[in-house]
Amino acid sequence: MNLSRFADSIDRDNPNQREQNMIFSVLQYIETHYRGGTLSEVSTMLRQSDYAVSRLLKRRVGQNFKELLQARKLQQAAYLLENTELSIDAVIEQIGYDNSSYFYRRFQEPTVVLPWSTGVTNCVHSGKCKSSP
Repeated sequence: MNLSRFADSIDRDNPNQREQNMIFSVLQYIETHYRGGTLSEVSTMLRQSDYAVSRLLKRRVGQNFKELLQARKLQQAAYLLENTELSIDAVIEQIGYDNSSYFYRRFQEPTVVLPWSTGVTNCVHSGKCKSSP
């Protein structure tokens, strides 16, 4: 998932597009700070309350900050599992999760729509993420 796909419809040069500019800023923040980013940090950066930022995202993007952040982490996990030799535990650490059972629960959720093949999901559940040559 590339969160900046939401940015295509944002006119960053139009001063009347304040909400859209804020959304773009939040999506950029999540894209680069997914490992340890917080709603509080991005809200402070935007000079808005946590509630206002999360509500704006939910209304305009369809997901709140936490949902977007988790989706970005899982997207990065899928990329690392498919394209590196890292173990699942190393991937979990690299994306910023401290708890592997939490990672597995998030990876299994049917409501999380992520652009990767079921092969990654299957490898996470089996513990075998690299196919033999």
